[in-house]
Amino acid sequence: MNHSIRTSLLAATALLSLAAIPGLCQAADKAPNILVIMGDDIGWSNIGVYNQGMMAGRTPNLDTLANEGMRFTDYYAEASCTAGRSNFITGSDHCHCTEVHGLRHRPIRQKPPG
Repeated sequence: MNHSIRTSLLAATALLSLAAIPGLCQAADKAPNILVIMGDDIGWSNIGVYNQGMMAGRTPNLDTLANEGMRFTDYYAEASCTAGRSNFITGSDHCHCTEVHGLRHRPIRQKPPG
């Protein structure tokens, strides 16, 4: 390739890269929009977007949010709403806790010593 063409392409690429930097910096300053919806006493098959047959309810607004955004499908909580909220807030289920109210105990899945 001709030296002058290569130099021109390099200069154009450098100018375009410099022109894009302010836009990248502005985009980084904007905080993401995060919406968390947590429902008590609702099963994963009760929301229409998951299309789980006869138990699926009509939830057009939730379906739109799920289709336009991101779905997190691997979260599971206990049957009790208090335990479910605790799991969500702490990111840990009851089997991973080793201290309750200052009392230490073995996790449920751990075998007793001996």
